[in-house]
Amino acid sequence: MRGALTVASRELVERRNVFVAAAVVAVLPFLAPFASWLGGSNPAELREVVALTLATAFAAALALGYGAAMISGELKERRLGFYFARPLSGLAIWGGKLLAGVVLVWVAPAIVLIPTWLASPSSGPWSSMGDAWLLLVIAAAAVFLLALVHAIGIALRARSPWLVVDVVTLVVVALLVRSMALRLLDEGATDAWKWTLSGLLVAVPVAVVVAGAVQVASGRTDLRRGHRLLSLTLWIPLLTVSLVGQGYSWWVVHPTLADLRGATELCSATRGNWMAFSGRAQGRGDYYPGFLLDVRTGRSVRLGRSDRWHSQLAFSADGRHAAWLGAGSPGERGGWAELKVADLDQPEPQPRTTLISFPASVYPLRLSPDGSRVAAIETGTLSVSAIASGALLASVRLPDGRAWTGAIWFVDNETLRFCRFEPSSADGQVGAVIISEFDVAGRRLRDTGRIEPARLYDWVFLQRDPKADRLLWRTRTPGAPGLSLREGATGRLLAELAPPADGWRGSAAFLSDGTIAVAESKDGRLRLRILTAAAEPLWSLDLGPGDRAKPAGEIAPGKLLVVASSRETWSPGNARTWVVDLHARDAERLPAGSVPLAWMPLTFDGGRLDPEPDSAATRTFLTSDYGLVAFDPVTGTTRMLVAGEPAFSLFDP
Repeated sequence: MRGALTVASRELVERRNVFVAAAVVAVLPFLAPFASWLGGSNPAELREVVALTLATAFAAALALGYGAAMISGELKERRLGFYFARPLSGLAIWGGKLLAGVVLVWVAPAIVLIPTWLASPSSGPWSSMGDAWLLLVIAAAAVFLLALVHAIGIALRARSPWLVVDVVTLVVVALLVRSMALRLLDEGATDAWKWTLSGLLVAVPVAVVVAGAVQVASGRTDLRRGHRLLSLTLWIPLLTVSLVGQGYSWWVVHPTLADLRGATELCSATRGNWMAFSGRAQGRGDYYPGFLLDVRTGRSVRLGRSDRWHSQLAFSADGRHAAWLGAGSPGERGGWAELKVADLDQPEPQPRTTLISFPASVYPLRLSPDGSRVAAIETGTLSVSAIASGALLASVRLPDGRAWTGAIWFVDNETLRFCRFEPSSADGQVGAVIISEFDVAGRRLRDTGRIEPARLYDWVFLQRDPKADRLLWRTRTPGAPGLSLREGATGRLLAELAPPADGWRGSAAFLSDGTIAVAESKDGRLRLRILTAAAEPLWSLDLGPGDRAKPAGEIAPGKLLVVASSRETWSPGNARTWVVDLHARDAERLPAGSVPLAWMPLTFDGGRLDPEPDSAATRTFLTSDYGLVAFDPVTGTTRMLVAGEPAFSLFDP
């Protein structure tokens, strides 16, 4: 230590004029308010900005100048032997030189800043945590720059073949770091990238400083030998750290189902065993990956980051195909996304990138019944494309793109049906919903019906029955039936399911045999009514106290799930679920704290289908801690699919 201090004091004495220059520069900020070309109306703030700028420039200049000369310059001029001729170790020489450099790049800029701080007592690093952190970053960067310039100076002055190794290895390390950064950022794993970056910001300076110490201690006055030792000491650990970072970044973005905690952004096919969801990946910070999951077999398909796919995933009506928006090439930020598909009836489904791309703002995506075509609306233009070839089959400009809702579906492979809202009130909240059809083969768009009066977001609750081409329509428009049965193409009223005069409020669903289930609440009481296909009453069942309820699909034919909750929240922990035997006309209450996915305040998808019996939507339950379990209606047993996490919450409509 004494030797290092001796070397440092000698270096500082030789460069004492630096501190004199810093004192002269410290006067310049006080002249700044008189320089009109600098602008600014607050002299104190202007003085502080100029002082900080000058101090930063002074630190950078000293790091560059002293770093280039402190070892490599003396080796080139054969003056370093002066120190080795004394009873000083190589580490003492390096430590003393480095310590002198640290004092220079810290103390001289401080001399520039201190008069400005004293003139404005409210300024300085003590005024705010942000200022203190900024100064720490500048100070650390100056020391790193000092050591880095030393290493570069050694490499350039040595003029040895190891310079080629330096350049090649630098490129390799840079590409590895770029690759891991793009992988993590493209998947939205920002916490993991911050941790990785923090590790790099520690590893690189440490490696540079240690490499400099090895170069001086073992290379001594031999410039080429010192360069070789510096390169080996620097690049071996940095390559190792970069490769470890590659492995870590790959591990972060390839979680398994067992790594997930809590499930959110849930949706499921209305037929078959597949569903999609996101969950927090344990040990990976804020990374929320998405998965397609077969709830019977446990097969899964990774979807990537949740904010990319969850609002743009579509299942075909037969449950055999899924489509979603994936990323473009790694690091692409052009606002376009590739359409990815998976054939879910394959033994091992794999994501497949199609030739179709959409702007990231496209909404919604819909698959044809057989999964061969995809429809989308983007900035008022409807397009239909063939998935296999990527060919655009038809497109049409909609009359008013801003008024087209998310209620859009394929009637068959050649016909699309959807709704738009036309306001008639001054506030734009009340008007009519226009039903339209698009003939893909003929490329013709025509209006087929209307529903009025209607409110702006009534389409959210629109449900359809493709077998009989009927709609269940729910509205809160004064004077209109709160719940009604209507023709699919025209919207013509067939029957009122909940006349406004009776005071009952509820929701309805089509059952697998064509009948209709209506779950209602009134004055804190719940009931279930079963109606014929023509909406004529069959029977009703009292479900006890409650604020609201809704049918949630048939867990098996004739076994209807009904979910009830208080008016304050739809959280799973607050809900209760019944299994209603439609033949015996009685109900069995399931254990508290679990609800089926067909419960569906989870997503808004106007024109949705009610799930078929024994599908993923009715056999998969969300628990009170937002885990996922598969329920066996025969044995009553459950199987854990995703572990829960109580901190989760879902959107409450």
